[in-house]
Amino acid sequence: MKLKDGIDLRHWNKLTEMLFAERNRQINKFGVQEWDSHKWNSILTEEVGEFAQSIIDYDSNESAESLDHVIEEITQVSMVAINILDCLLQKKEEEYL
Repeated sequence: MKLKDGIDLRHWNKLTEMLFAERNRQINKFGVQEWDSHKWNSILTEEVGEFAQSIIDYDSNESAESLDHVIEEITQVSMVAINILDCLLQKKEEEYL
């Protein structure tokens, strides 16, 4: 079953579980991150680069292990993007509302 935007409902719980696990991993490793836009851009760009490399690796060695690595990297990209959005929304609330 798919939502109208294409997300498979069968995966929705797993997706959110993976994102919360990644959020906890990042907090445990780095603490709560509150950076300026330039630092966030650097972090996100690094993560996107690691995701791109994982795709290259997967293309040259299609295996469950290499696909797991792609999934791990895109989960990290997704969580960094969510962290950025959270910080921006918080900034907007504090400074403009």
